[in-house]
Amino acid sequence: MVFPNRGQFYSTYRHQNFAFQGSIMYYIAKNPKSVKLYQKLVQSCKYFFRMNPILINEYICVLNYKSIGLKAVKEDGWKILDINNISSKCWITKGCYGFTGNNHHLVSSLIPKLYKCDAKRLDLGDQIITFDELMFLASNAEEIDLDGVVVKYEDGSLVPLEKVVEALPKIKTIRYSCTPSSPSVTGKTFKELMKIPHFMTLDYLKLWNVPEEFDLESFHIYMKKNERTEVKLKFGFPLSDEYIIRLYSIIDDIIATQNHDYKPPWIKFDGMDAETFDQLESIFYEL
Repeated sequence: MVFPNRGQFYSTYRHQNFAFQGSIMYYIAKNPKSVKLYQKLVQSCKYFFRMNPILINEYICVLNYKSIGLKAVKEDGWKILDINNISSKCWITKGCYGFTGNNHHLVSSLIPKLYKCDAKRLDLGDQIITFDELMFLASNAEEIDLDGVVVKYEDGSLVPLEKVVEALPKIKTIRYSCTPSSPSVTGKTFKELMKIPHFMTLDYLKLWNVPEEFDLESFHIYMKKNERTEVKLKFGFPLSDEYIIRLYSIIDDIIATQNHDYKPPWIKFDGMDAETFDQLESIFYEL
């Protein structure tokens, strides 16, 4: 099958006489409510694509400063495209990925190229994005993986983790790695998370590089009531002796309990006793 280039595609375009006023047809073309509706429109008439050219793709992956990878519906493999040579916008339906090394604003630069993002999974690394940009990408996300991602409000202030979670009611899986220079986990984070109804029904929670500001008392209360969520905590920053003692007391309590009526968490920190870790890990994976 030979696909036409842009010139060949538009060479057969003809002016249409619709039954409705031009303003109505223009509004319909510019405001498709779903991927399925848009595909039906463009299949019925080239007018709709000409007025609002959109590429429907299941996945998008930001590769570097000028290239993106697109995986289209019903196609195998990835197509590598130059962002600057794409005149159409992209509508992403399943997944959005961005791992871009030292260019911390690359994912932000991609957003003007997107018509809409319905991705169920958002996976970003080492990026600085605004809260509004994150919401554009993750509003339909059921799974997010933010590794060293700094989220800021328009005024430059940091968005705490609990505000990110609160704004994503469909979320089921969270993998979040804190950044030392821009901490989004504070002393009140976990207490605030416990107030969010959909946080209490997560399937999976993984927090990496957790700082000492993390409220262990609130977490301990949550842990004893948690029957659903699989939780992993990795403390990556230097911890005080007092904080380590409190961590060990929680871990010892888990290990000493014979019959757990809650889901025991996986916990690790630098310098943790290997035997203690093995015991805890064994309980975590057995239950």
